[in-house]
Amino acid sequence: MKSVDIRNLGSEAPRIEARRTEERDLLVSDDDKPVAVVFAVDAESHAQCMRALDLVRERLAIEGVHREWVELGMEKLALEEINAEIAAHRSESGSA
Repeated sequence: MKSVDIRNLGSEAPRIEARRTEERDLLVSDDDKPVAVVFAVDAESHAQCMRALDLVRERLAIEGVHREWVELGMEKLALEEINAEIAAHRSESGSA
């Protein structure tokens, strides 16, 4: 995947546009740290691509929560312990 620094994005725009069919993905960085990914879409597929991005974000969020649970040792809890944790949280927050 080609990369471009965010400060050069404007000056690189004509070249990026000219090559977008060959290089469909572009990594945008700031001081060599990734900050965005740009990818080519067309009029027919842009809505489907945006939905796919939403699904990827959802998946990453779920994986993050799972990773947290593993780090805390929560994946070893029995169902009764999980239910007790849920009940405790609900009583603390005042929800039923």
